[in-house]
Amino acid sequence: MTDANQHMADAPRLESVRSRLAPSRPWIAIIASIAVMVTVQLATNSSQEAQDIIFIGYFVPIFIAARYLPRRSALLATAAATVIYTSLFIPRLLDQTVEHPELIEELASRWAMFITAGVGLTGFRASIAREKERALSAEREHRERLDLMLDISRTVSSSLKIDHVLQVLAVRIAEAVGSTYCRICLLDEDGQNLNVIAAYPARKMQWDSAVG
Repeated sequence: MTDANQHMADAPRLESVRSRLAPSRPWIAIIASIAVMVTVQLATNSSQEAQDIIFIGYFVPIFIAARYLPRRSALLATAAATVIYTSLFIPRLLDQTVEHPELIEELASRWAMFITAGVGLTGFRASIAREKERALSAEREHRERLDLMLDISRTVSSSLKIDHVLQVLAVRIAEAVGSTYCRICLLDEDGQNLNVIAAYPARKMQWDSAVG
């Protein structure tokens, strides 16, 4: 087997592997970013500037989760990042609580910021997805209406037989709106009664003026 044939034979397998790995990529990035921050947090000194930088770094996995994961998974990643940060912050809190009691309030505020960021960004992404879906749905409906109008114009201009034109229109209208039945009626010469000129699907029906 030549190299080109081998490459073509391996292509479906490689694509299958990529498709299986794709959902796990955000998790890999999240775990890697948390691992980096844990390493830095354990290795760095306890200065306020260093702790502030580490605190900001923990927002990275939260942002990744909110951007690429489903809502529940994103909230789970937010909770994981918050718990890990807190577990490493507690030793510093215990050592310095006596001298700096404000650290408890600081930790609580950072919890709130983590959770607010995770929940807020995840909800914002979900709302954008809903708006996008509504916009796409409206665009599809608009395009379908335009296609229907174009189809009707072509049908009307393609034949001079009114019965044929109306029958085609009944079919197109029923298919466009998804109805189970469509009929087109015209007034008779006296203008008193409606006569069914076209119907889809075609079936015999008795006209009842009380029903319409």
